[in-house]
Amino acid sequence: MEFEIRKLSHPDDLKDVIKLQAMVGGLPPADTMSPITLTALTIDHPRVGWVLGAFHDQKMISFIISLATAEPDAAYGHMLGVLQEYQNSRVGLQMLQRNFDLFRKDGILRCYTTFEPLESRNAYIYLNKLGGNGIAYKKSHYYIDSGLHQGMPQDRLLVELDVKYNPDPSRTSTSLKNVLDRYPIVTPESMSEARVVLVEIPGDLRRLQKEDPASALAWRMNTRAVFEEYLNSRGMAAVEFFSDVLNGKRRSFYLLSRP
Repeated sequence: MEFEIRKLSHPDDLKDVIKLQAMVGGLPPADTMSPITLTALTIDHPRVGWVLGAFHDQKMISFIISLATAEPDAAYGHMLGVLQEYQNSRVGLQMLQRNFDLFRKDGILRCYTTFEPLESRNAYIYLNKLGGNGIAYKKSHYYIDSGLHQGMPQDRLLVELDVKYNPDPSRTSTSLKNVLDRYPIVTPESMSEARVVLVEIPGDLRRLQKEDPASALAWRMNTRAVFEEYLNSRGMAAVEFFSDVLNGKRRSFYLLSRP
């Protein structure tokens, strides 16, 4: 599927970004960005930010917003949204790669971003496809309790990315079964001292939130305790993500080790 990806600055495009924020994130108007802020982020000199949109059949189906930071060689990926019907089209990865192209042109070496740590799709893209390291766990990073986020503390995983990262095409992927045979799975009740450990997350967070919100919340609280211990206290990092169907059930794991 072909997409047109381009920088945004026209007021009509920025209005569409705000509409997409509400649709993708289930956000009320008070929690979306203002057109005044978005306009400021399109300023090229001085560099304030980067705002991109992806279009299919002249319809905006994805947006990405990044911010300049006080560190001269670093940017912050603030928000990426993709319409649900396009979430398996690889447009999100294409948007990130296009954003990295712009970063390199502007002398940016590193990008930081945060994402929902229980969302498998994001973990796969940021860790496996873009080579990022999850370096810190942010408890209740956003104070949102509406739409998709209702009843669920909005914790986030902080990821550091090298914008010059080039995937190794010869790299062979280890199977989840082999990883499970090699490394311990850690839980709040079992905090292993091993140098490499596994943290399990639900196979499908969004479905779980709809069908069993109490279970989704339990996953949040249990994984929060583990991530805070290993990332924030022990200085380890989430460096790879594994997910596969075992015995008829989708199982997903982060691999944590020294970065």
